[in-house]
Amino acid sequence: SFTAADFADKVRPLLMRRCGACHGPDAQEGGLRLDVKRRALLGGDTGPAIVPGRSHEGELMARVAASDEVKRMPQGDEALSADEIALLRRWIDAG
Repeated sequence: SFTAADFADKVRPLLMRRCGACHGPDAQEGGLRLDVKRRALLGGDTGPAIVPGRSHEGELMARVAASDEVKRMPQGDEALSADEIALLRRWIDAG
């Protein structure tokens, strides 16, 4: 299970490092902002980004794990590693 410390130490830094430039305080591409919980749960133009407890239903996991480079996030950057994707999946599935 995930604790607040796990989120603060592992998940939030990953989201800000890999997603924050386009989905953070300065830019919200596609209407998605990931640095504010309420906004992250609301999602963006394509629907909910994060569905707590159900990683397979949110757009975040679909995008970071996509094999299609047009859909995969972060666009124009190296794909997240298998470990980074697994961390996000465990965090979301933990609720």
